Amino acid sequence: MGWLGQGVGGSLSVVVRVWAWFGVVWLVFSALVDSKAAHGTENMKPKHHWVMDVAQQIQNHGVVLDCFVVERRHLMVKKIAAFVKNTTRFERSVMSGLVTTMSQMGGDCAAGLQGPTGHLHEGIVIADQMEVFGMVVARGDVVLRGMSAGLVAACCESGEGLHVIVQRATFVEHATSHASKHQLAADSLESWHCGEIRTCLAWKQLADGSLLVVRE
Repeated sequence: MGWLGQGVGGSLSVVVRVWAWFGVVWLVFSALVDSKAAHGTENMKPKHHWVMDVAQQIQNHGVVLDCFVVERRHLMVKKIAAFVKNTTRFERSVMSGLVTTMSQMGGDCAAGLQGPTGHLHEGIVIADQMEVFGMVVARGDVVLRGMSAGLVAACCESGEGLHVIVQRATFVEHATSHASKHQLAADSLESWHCGEIRTCLAWKQLADGSLLVVRE
């Protein structure tokens, strides 16, 4: 389903979205019918993942978010849940373990610039990549600060801490409930403190030069 990847990071047109949804539904339905005919219902797993959610996401949002970080993050929760035997407070126990694990990960991460460095000015060191709060940001990434997006030009460290130098992209409109369009401002480099930014799930530069950003 590589052709579906074109919809990730950008909304599909209404016509293409409908045909994509119908195509996936038909493929899944055909696979279920063929599997049942070949193996019988006794050999079909009741909760097997038949990619039903892919068609639903295309129909609702025009993007396939589960191909990215969303699915990968489930693995951490599953590992914690496997050791939880307290079924009376299962959700609370799992979430408590998840918070503890994330806190430990954040504490163990070494915040700072990564890779080769250089000096922009006296007391200001720059690099192509940095890690902070367990988050890795590199030149060419798109980060978010409030409703604005920024295309990272460099990472830097000064007496005021870690920052990213970005080309700011102002918010234009919501493309879907999960994606927004931003317009890059010409010659508008800004310094954003690491505590103000967050990463996005995916992004794509459109033909007109604007950015289509998929938010978490």
